[in-house]
This record gives sequence, C-alpha cells and structure tokens, in this order.
Amino acid sequence: MKLALSVSAANHFPDYELDWVLRVDASDKAVGAVLFQERPADQFGVIVHEPIGFGSQKFSALAARWDAFKKDAYAAIYGVQHFSYYLRGKAFLLETDYRNLLWIEMSEVPIVVRWRVFLQSFVIMFVRHISGAKNTVADWLFRMHAYLGSERAISLMSEYHG
Repeated sequence: MKLALSVSAANHFPDYELDWVLRVDASDKAVGAVLFQERPADQFGVIVHEPIGFGSQKFSALAARWDAFKKDAYAAIYGVQHFSYYLRGKAFLLETDYRNLLWIEMSEVPIVVRWRVFLQSFVIMFVRHISGAKNTVADWLFRMHAYLGSERAISLMSEYHG
C-alpha cells in the first residue's frame, strides 16, 4: 500500500468547480485525512477521486485514552483544520468509516460540542458513512505512525505533500 500510494499520490491542482470529499479515519494511535476532488462519472459510471492533499497526526498520550467516538470526531476536526485553507467557503462531503459519527450533531460530550461549533463555520454538505475497505488511504495515513514512528511518518508526509 505504501508503494502504491507513493507512486500514485500525485497531488492534483484544486478545481473549485468539482465536488470535494474529505475522508478521515482514526485508530488507537493516530488520525489520517485525505482531501479528494471528485470527477463526474465517465461513460462507464466510474467516479475518479483525485487527491489534493494528505495529512496525519499521532495522538498525544491523553488523546490516546479517548473512546472511539472522540477519536473519530477528532479525526474530522483534524482533517477540516488541516485542509481549512482549501475548505473555507467551499462545500464538501465528509466521509468516515465510523458510523456513530453520523450523529455528531446530537452529541452532548463537552469536547465534541466544542469541535462541532468549529465545524459549523464550514460548509459541510453532509457526513456520509463509507466502508472501511473504501477508506484505505486515510487508514494507511494513521497506521504509518504506528509502523514507522512519528518522526519518520512526518518526514514521509512532507515528501509526499511537497
């Protein structure tokens, strides 16, 4: 997966006319996010997702003890913050493989409420659940922290991200 991502992960220039998709994922140790622009379906019905950028971050010792809901909610916050210079004022779709995140608007957890207030300053079309099998890039981004260590992962991301 690492080799496939490194070979095919050429970032595309953002096209503000296309729909954008932010995919996020979290593990016990880190979060990952990838921002795509979505080309319309071709004659065969294939929709192409062109990557605009990638991001990942290792959890602090405190954050590593959060429950799954907080970790995945933070993945959304991290992704939106990381790509805020692209997303501010642009409608986008937020995708996650954590189904409970669909109900973030109803959460009464204080930290999640604060995050939700931040998210309300963006034009999120809606949050959509996708299968873990479709979320491979965001999944790989957070897993590389566990396998490579934080310093090597950051170095690797800067090589991909320019």
